[in-house]
Amino acid sequence: MPVLKIFRNRLKHQLRNLSLKYKFLGMFFINSGILLAAFLLCFFICTRAYNQQLYKTIAANLSYSSGAISSSMKNIETLSSMILSDTAIQNSLAIIKDTQDPVLHYNSGQDINSTLFSYYDSFRDSGVSYIAIQNGESVSCTNWPRLKKADPAFLDQVSHAARSNSGSAKWIWKSGCRDYLFLTRDIRQIKNFSLDSMGELIINVNMDEIVASANTAATQYDNSYYIIVDDSGSVIYSSKELNPEDSDSVRKLSRLNYGLVPFNGHTYFAVHGIIPDYNWNYINLIPFDTISQSLDLSFAFIILLLIVVIVIVTLLSREFIRSIITHFNALNYKMVEFSKNELAIPQMDYPYAQRQDEIGVIHQQFDAMMNRVHSLVNTNYVNEILKRDAQLKALEAQINPHFLYNTLESINWRAKTSGNEKISQMAESLGTLLRATLSNKKSLVTLSYELELVNCYMTIQKLRFEDQLEYQLQTSPDLEDAVIPPLTIQPLVENSIYYGMEDIEDVCHILVTITKLDNKLIIKVQNDGSVMEESLLERLKSSEIQPNGLGIGILNINQRIQLLFGEEYGLSFSNEEDFATATLTIAYKTEV
Repeated sequence: MPVLKIFRNRLKHQLRNLSLKYKFLGMFFINSGILLAAFLLCFFICTRAYNQQLYKTIAANLSYSSGAISSSMKNIETLSSMILSDTAIQNSLAIIKDTQDPVLHYNSGQDINSTLFSYYDSFRDSGVSYIAIQNGESVSCTNWPRLKKADPAFLDQVSHAARSNSGSAKWIWKSGCRDYLFLTRDIRQIKNFSLDSMGELIINVNMDEIVASANTAATQYDNSYYIIVDDSGSVIYSSKELNPEDSDSVRKLSRLNYGLVPFNGHTYFAVHGIIPDYNWNYINLIPFDTISQSLDLSFAFIILLLIVVIVIVTLLSREFIRSIITHFNALNYKMVEFSKNELAIPQMDYPYAQRQDEIGVIHQQFDAMMNRVHSLVNTNYVNEILKRDAQLKALEAQINPHFLYNTLESINWRAKTSGNEKISQMAESLGTLLRATLSNKKSLVTLSYELELVNCYMTIQKLRFEDQLEYQLQTSPDLEDAVIPPLTIQPLVENSIYYGMEDIEDVCHILVTITKLDNKLIIKVQNDGSVMEESLLERLKSSEIQPNGLGIGILNINQRIQLLFGEEYGLSFSNEEDFATATLTIAYKTEV
């Protein structure tokens, strides 16, 4: 969990710090991804529903064939009843049965043939292949060549089935063999209701014709197949394109009422049902490759169109985002440039003053703010600088450094002439301090130079306080070439004297210690008689307390050091034993 939380926080941090451009792009791609997923889901659902409806429609059309086949077979059964009850058939078969006259037998046979041909012509288009009547004496048939091709043993089975079925219609077939579907009936004598058996009616059914006529919905497809099997799985009929092995394979594939099945390297739509009144199972297959290819082509076209739309929308969004980001970049540029120099207002070629949208308002507000700041700077800051510059120039005109130096030299000469060494030392030290203060323009001076100023200052202070003030310097000669900002040690010494002499009645000790540690120059200014407040520098920065010392403020010293050397350097304050200590840390550098 901690690892997951760290990863989540890091991800949030990275997302927050992304540029506005990538945030816009991320939002666009996320929204596009959600819309694309929703579209694909809807498309999948609609396609599925469409396919199901298509399957149901095709299945309903193909299922019509079962009723048509059943109707055709009922018509053939009706034909058989008509033949059995036909007067000419009954009379001719009775003559053949009851007489031995060959002439009568021949004439009766001709009458039977004539009658059968009459019925055959009427039912030729109903799927009747041929009609035959056989009795113990002769056989009459409408198509002798086809009858001769039939298996005699199977014909005997047909005759036996007719005799054993008591005159009812009996369908019989030879499994796996085409053109071997027969309707047979035992012909009983109607006259005097004797119901004596006079022969067997055999009708051979042309299932190709019946299936083709019944399955009109499948005729629009090439290579459609039809299989009819009984409850035991025996094949009653199969399309001529299918061999027995194929029929078994198709039966195993088609277990559902309808659906897609692979067969012989192609996809077929299979409808499985029952032929009414006969309880025969049928399987109707139509090729689905063309439909599938059309659906696949439509799907590919939609996907291609979707990709084109996404590309176009991406390009348009990219251009739209770029048009927005450009103006934010322009605003950022104005901010950066104006922060560098408040006296110059950045100029843009784009007319933001004419825009009324949010971007125009932001630019207009920022431009107005820049103008106000520029006006304030010119009115207050620049005027104040000019005022101070004028005051300084007036002061410089009034106080001529050379005049001061010459005056102090005269005082020094007069003091020496009259034998007053203390006045001479004070005049000489003050001249050195003024010369260093007014003449030096460097940002860095050597440590030896700075210590010379401190010595001059301490000479004046010791003459002032006499034995009440003691000063001690601890340093090494090899540190004299180190460079420091001017007037950094002397103000600290001045503050030490100020605070040390404030309440003390005994001798005030001032100790300046200069050392080098890890490429750092460490300067300590210590005094007894006072205590440093806690967090003095921070409280001065926050204006919690006001400085009471003399000379240049310690905040000024700290800021100059950090500007010149870095944030890790500067001033710190502490109490060490009986001494209030100001520690100055700067990078060790030499004049070279």
